[in-house]
Order: sequence, then C-alpha cells, then structure tokens
Amino acid sequence: MAKDMLQKWLSCAACQRRAVVAAVATKEAIVGKTAVCPISGLSGDCPFSEATSSSKSPASVDVQSKSFAPADEAEREKVDRVEKVLKRGSELLRETGADGEKSFIYAEVSYDKAIELAPLDWRGYYGKAVALQQQGKYFKAFQAVRRGCERLPESKILKEMEESTREAYRQAKAGAAEKLLVQQVPTPCSSDACPGAVATLPSAPVSRPFSGRIATKDERDDKKEMMLSIFREQWERIGKAKETMGYNDYNKEQQLGLKITGGHQPMPRPKDAVIPKDFRKPIGVISAEDMRQYHNCDCERLLLSIHGDIFDVSDRPDKYGKGAPYYYFSGRDITWGLVTGDDSEERVGMFFDIFKMDEEELNKKMQTLCSWTGFYEVEYGKRVGRLAEFEAEQDLPAPPEHKDECVVQ
Repeated sequence: MAKDMLQKWLSCAACQRRAVVAAVATKEAIVGKTAVCPISGLSGDCPFSEATSSSKSPASVDVQSKSFAPADEAEREKVDRVEKVLKRGSELLRETGADGEKSFIYAEVSYDKAIELAPLDWRGYYGKAVALQQQGKYFKAFQAVRRGCERLPESKILKEMEESTREAYRQAKAGAAEKLLVQQVPTPCSSDACPGAVATLPSAPVSRPFSGRIATKDERDDKKEMMLSIFREQWERIGKAKETMGYNDYNKEQQLGLKITGGHQPMPRPKDAVIPKDFRKPIGVISAEDMRQYHNCDCERLLLSIHGDIFDVSDRPDKYGKGAPYYYFSGRDITWGLVTGDDSEERVGMFFDIFKMDEEELNKKMQTLCSWTGFYEVEYGKRVGRLAEFEAEQDLPAPPEHKDECVVQ
C-alpha cells in the first residue's frame, strides 16, 4: 500500500514545489485530477495549493517538507535536481521483472541522494523507507523514517509512516521468530548463567554532544574497507601466531585494566568441541535482541559481533561457552569494549556511532576495530551476518568521552 501511495504522491509533491512559485499553475495541475489528496487523504483541493492562496508570500510558505521557494537561480537548479532524483527513485520502484530487486536497491540509492541534497524534505525519507520495505529490510525502513522524524518532528506524514514501519518490522520479526520456533533452529536459550540471554542491557554512559555532519553509508563503508584491507594483509602474514600471546605481552598499565579471569593467555583449541550443524552458515541480518536470545553462551551456536560483523565462534566453547572466560561476549556486540579497552561485561552490548567522533579519534578507533576484525576472520572465518543496529549506524547516538586504552584477548 505504501508503494502505491508513493507512486501517486509524486505529482502532488512536484506540485508542492510549483505551488510556492505559481499557485494558479499548481491548482490547475492537481485540482480536478485528484479527488483525494494522495498525501493527506483529504477530499477537495490539494493542501499545498491551498497554502499558496493564504496571505503568506510564496517565499514564506512552509510546507510539510519545509522546502521554500527558490530565491535564486542556484537554488532553483538545486530544487530541480532534487526533483529529478526523487522522480528517478519513484520510477525505479515501479519497475518489475527480473531486475525488480535491483531496482529497489537503486531506488534506495536515489532516495539517499535526495536526503543528502535536501535533508529537510520528507519525501527522501519516505521513499527510502518504501524501497527498503520492498527489499524486506523492515528494521532499516523504520530507522530511515525515524531519522526523518528527528529532522522533521512536525511532519504528520512521517509520523504516520513511522508507526506503520514499526508495525511492519514487528510483524516480520514475529514471523521470523515463529518460523525459528517451528523449525527449532536455533533453540532459544535463557540460562541465568549467560548474561547474553538477559533482555536488559547495562545502562549506557552519557553520549557526547554532536552537531557535525553525519557521514554517509558510502563514506563509512569506504573508510572501513580501506583500513580492513590493510589489516587483512597483515593477518595473512601473521596467521594464527596471536594464539601464543599471553598475559606477559601486556605492559603494567594494561595488566591493571584487564578484568577477565582466566583469559588473556594461550588457549589451545579443544579437540572434543561439539560443532552445531549450522556452524558458519550465513544468517543474514538479525537484531541484537535475537542474537542475545538465540546465540548466548548457553546455546549450541555461539555468535558475537564486532562493529556489526557477526562471527561464529561455536568451535571455541572453551572461550565463549558457559563458564568460559569470555562467556559474556557470546550473543553480544563487543565493539564498545574493544574501542574503550575495557573487557568488562558493562562495556559489551552497547551501541554508538563512532563516526560521530573527531577525525583523529575516529581513525584510531577504526584501526582498532579493523585489526580485531582481521584477527577474527583469520581465527573464525568470514563473517556470517550483520547486526541490524549497525545497518543504521548513523541513527545511533554519539559515543561518550573516554580515555584511550588497549585490550587484547
């Protein structure tokens, strides 16, 4: 239904732009053609054309997307560019056939561009959410709309869309959970001995103030991939030599910061470990809640994530299983523990957008995360999935202030 609505409102949204410049042309373009406004659902004249008939001047009219009449040629060119990008996104959503799925992905890219060009235009967020829903990415769709609501808190359209995407995600999640229960793969685990099974997270520290530019998904991916390629090459040369590193490899200051009892020392691989049938099989995108419930230390399949990359560590129950030194890493994301150099339980399962740090600090933290990711790829194979929270990393809060430390397993 949202897709059909999106296809209808394109002309109305374009009319919105024209209305603030030429009210008469707008009224002729819409009134008489649409008995019910595809955006508001109200009968009669388009509310955008009605806005232009008020006592406000065209340049002062404030519509839902908070777009204003272009004041000069450069602004008009920008408006035209936004319209073209939005139109292309709508065209891609209508395409079907063999490349239908690719079209939805390309539509998402178009709406990302629209948001970048006009962050106060609701249509970009709305269109992106529809494109994501068509791909079955319901959580990301909800995150896209929520980001729009944060930018445009007075937008009734986005608020309604936020509720509908939340409900779609809830239903999709419930359906997936029901399917898992029917198949009994994986088995829900709720042992009190495994913090990963507990639904409540430790209280997060206060986020630092942030008012800078939010990095795009492409910028994030490019930076991470560039650094990760460097560390992958290093780990290919080192191999698994890190298994021989122990407590004596830390300096005195680092030793004082280590909290895991029985860890940080050579641990030979167990020869009798029970390997689950779905060991290292792809799982796609799952939520942190599902990973805590189905893959904690009391489960057969043990998973953890680093910066959203999920690794299967089921072949090391001696490290991540119940009673093992790193048991509370299982079922959790350990990014914040690696970033802060604090290996305590209080620092796992926390989610922050590290790209909301200054450039120097970000580079240091990304080097740490990419080094660990490279190590886990050598030690446990390629990632088996992604954590949903990091698929919308830009919507996470800025990280709190902290001092630099180092943590090694």
